[in-house]
Amino acid sequence: MQSVFVRVIPRRIGDLAQWLGRLVLGVIARTGIKTRLNQNDCLEVYLSGSAETMCALSGEQIQNYFEDCIDWALKTFGESNFVYASVVYHGGVPYVYCVVVPLLDTISRRSRYHCRIHGNIIPQNHKVPVRLSASDLTNRERLLYYLRSFAGTVGRKYGLGLG
Repeated sequence: MQSVFVRVIPRRIGDLAQWLGRLVLGVIARTGIKTRLNQNDCLEVYLSGSAETMCALSGEQIQNYFEDCIDWALKTFGESNFVYASVVYHGGVPYVYCVVVPLLDTISRRSRYHCRIHGNIIPQNHKVPVRLSASDLTNRERLLYYLRSFAGTVGRKYGLGLG
């Protein structure tokens, strides 16, 4: 079975093209969040399959594959966090390139850890402000979830699996 390829990379706005950085800043500005200078402001997501499988797909199949990839990314990261997607050919192998702003409205892993250590209880109806956190979306468990989810939903349709 051919394998899927999911790669998530935290980035700062200065590492992106200028026009793409402005799009990311626009999404962050809508929330009113203040960012730190050295904070990762977005995630670059690369979605593809093995080179053999991607080159073997017909034109219509590859179009459907890319649409499925973008649908998966929209559902996984949220439409409001989604900034940009494009199809890129590198070395003759096509892949989907997405940029996502990691906006979360959940309690951070660090806060949950400190509450557990100190015996504090977080109320069920506790209102959490929206925050920007690439680290909560790129920890080991989340990356494994992305890979398995992508292989299960998109990869299965095209004969791809975990390699």
